[in-house]
Amino acid sequence: MATSGKYEQFVTAAGRTYGHILDPRTGRPAEGLIAVTVVAASATTADAWGTALFVLGPREARRVAKERDDIAVLLVQPGESEADSVWVESDLRDFFHPETGATARFHLEFF
Repeated sequence: MATSGKYEQFVTAAGRTYGHILDPRTGRPAEGLIAVTVVAASATTADAWGTALFVLGPREARRVAKERDDIAVLLVQPGESEADSVWVESDLRDFFHPETGATARFHLEFF
């Protein structure tokens, strides 16, 4: 299992937070997600897919994750004016058990 995200390694400039994961298509920090956690048979596979899916963003990451049977994914997407969204791949449904009351702080979706 590995997690990629912008919640620890970042810089803030002019009131905006920029994560350390760069989108190779633009050369700019990837946007659209706070974190991606990948479960795979090896840590190397999980780490590689975590970074790649983070760069793809929430919609495309969900699509790619569903196409692959060698990984299972959890995505955290920032909320615009409401709580953040946590997207949990259906393969992880039996393993994902938020603490009582935790879902009041985020919107939970299975895909």
